[in-house]
Amino acid sequence: MRVSVETTSGLERRLTVGVPADRVDVAVDKRLQDAAKNVRLPGFRPGKVPMRVMQQRFGAGVRQEVLGEVISQSFQEAVLAENLRPAGQPNIEARKLDAGQDVEYTATFEIFPTVEVQSIEDLSVEKPVAEVTDGDIDEIIEVFRKQRGALVAVEVISVDESVTATSRGNLSLQRKPLRREILSSLISLAPAMERPSRADLQTVRLWS
Repeated sequence: MRVSVETTSGLERRLTVGVPADRVDVAVDKRLQDAAKNVRLPGFRPGKVPMRVMQQRFGAGVRQEVLGEVISQSFQEAVLAENLRPAGQPNIEARKLDAGQDVEYTATFEIFPTVEVQSIEDLSVEKPVAEVTDGDIDEIIEVFRKQRGALVAVEVISVDESVTATSRGNLSLQRKPLRREILSSLISLAPAMERPSRADLQTVRLWS
């Protein structure tokens, strides 16, 4: 088998491969002989079809199959012999495929580049430092509060105006007596409002 390598551009290579005619002809004859054992043709007993008839009926199709296999196999042998590493499928262009003559074709493809690893002893790396301020933390908390917040339906409890909300969102507690559990429920149901101070709570009499 003849092989020549040409560098067309950068990483592209072109292989010219020549395969002896005997390699193809022997493979074609063997495949026809194997097929003759099972083929059935009118006028011939099974397994008794002459090779001349097999060549006439099936020779062209069998030769095409063998040529495809020979080209694929010889290409793999050529790249190994030339120590090449194809990066993809080659573009095959046939030059000579006639019966009785050496098969010749070209294969164009790109190869993987050769990478040389340099020493990293003299390299320096600057580590970035991120400064997080209290304002950044507050901003993130506010974002999560808006994203994860949910509206929850609550049951409204009438308490005879003993607890009212002012226009500023503060709770105004009247002197009417309230049960402790009712006042606690009202305060917990309004988390966005400003809760009463201890002084305000002292003005309210709570009974259990």
